[in-house]
Amino acid sequence: MAGDFANAKHAAAEVAAHAAPMLQDMPMAETHAPYPIFMLLRFHHWDDVLALPAPSPGMAMTNASWRFASGFAFAAKGQIATAEAERQILATARKETPADVECGRSNWGNA
Repeated sequence: MAGDFANAKHAAAEVAAHAAPMLQDMPMAETHAPYPIFMLLRFHHWDDVLALPAPSPGMAMTNASWRFASGFAFAAKGQIATAEAERQILATARKETPADVECGRSNWGNA
């Protein structure tokens, strides 16, 4: 998207929207759900990142991405203590995430 925020935002939203109906039957499709979050990070839209609503509690990877992005945005804005709090929440979520949770293609070594 070469620095084109409007097109990047549209593309990220489109990918996430196409993935949404598949999440129930294909949990690995969740890898596409946080695209809008990462797009905002890429363009340094810190306030937009911090204005994002919390994802559904059942979406572990998207929640982790949201926490990561929030921490990143807080740090970029100089709010280090709040960024550290987000990092700690992310670390806890990582420990609580079962090892068998799929995150994209899980058989890279067998491809």
